[in-house]
Amino acid sequence: MNNDIYASVNKTLLQRRERAVYEENARKMEVYSKVPQVKKADEKLSRLVFDVFRRIQNTQNYDEGAQKLVHDFSEIELFKKRLLAENGFRPDYLDSLNICKKCGDTGVYEGKRCECYNKLLTDELMRRSNMSEALKSQTFDKFSLDFYSNKPYKNLPRTPRENMNDVLKIVRKFAAGFGKPKKDEKNSLLFYGSPGLGKTFLSSAAANEVMRRGYTVIYESAGNIFSELSDNQFGRGGSSAKQFIDVDLLIIDDLGTEFINSFTEAELFRIINSRILSEKSMIISTNLLLNDIKSTYSERILSRLLGNFEALRFFGEDPKEVGQSQLSFHQLK
Repeated sequence: MNNDIYASVNKTLLQRRERAVYEENARKMEVYSKVPQVKKADEKLSRLVFDVFRRIQNTQNYDEGAQKLVHDFSEIELFKKRLLAENGFRPDYLDSLNICKKCGDTGVYEGKRCECYNKLLTDELMRRSNMSEALKSQTFDKFSLDFYSNKPYKNLPRTPRENMNDVLKIVRKFAAGFGKPKKDEKNSLLFYGSPGLGKTFLSSAAANEVMRRGYTVIYESAGNIFSELSDNQFGRGGSSAKQFIDVDLLIIDDLGTEFINSFTEAELFRIINSRILSEKSMIISTNLLLNDIKSTYSERILSRLLGNFEALRFFGEDPKEVGQSQLSFHQLK
């Protein structure tokens, strides 16, 4: 993962700690000026903390003397809270203002990465993924096989539901094992078939799970990728191919909808081939069938797709045509 992502999370945690310290000090000054006894209580508490540590260090155990000091500490804490309440403050007014009470916004709890750190990391990965809010909500748990008919379809050996059950298992396994490639297994997926059958949904679900595990994802349509690369090539801003090559998981949606010319062909091959050589995973979805892909793209692109991707066909009737449109058909693009 890019170091700047970790740097961004660490910066957020630092800002949280600094903001908490600033606000805590402001509250202390406010209380001390109105209730001087609270300041004296805090000074006693500081001395007690030092005395407890010194006693434990000297005796190498938690003896009765240390227990009495801790008892005194608790009594003074209660006295301080009563003073606050009696003078119009909440009893917890001087408590820590750190957002995460477990780690104090350090990002580390009991020697491990805290839950708050993982949440910030996932949020940052999401922010950089180019995924819309709708796509971010699509997870494996929300994917329903009920959308797919369990009746034979066009003389194929499996029903659409049986097929999608197998596809779902493969995509779940791909996301769960991301970053741990197994020898002799293809580490990229090609979703192909008619629109409206779940390709985008499962791409999003895989992306969300991979990001939850701390990996970077770029999710972008083929048209937008090549538009960005074209703008970059001709000095109109845009993005370079490097970000699409370096990201942990690249998801290209709707391959075949882009304007195809020598430039897009060359860039597509460069991205796919570079990622294969670097053993980086991809998910590519297309409404084209394999024969259509063969007639649309060059032999070298086709060979990379068929030789290095696990091809998963999506087939069946459009869910909105089988009486299930009330279950958010638009989510199953």
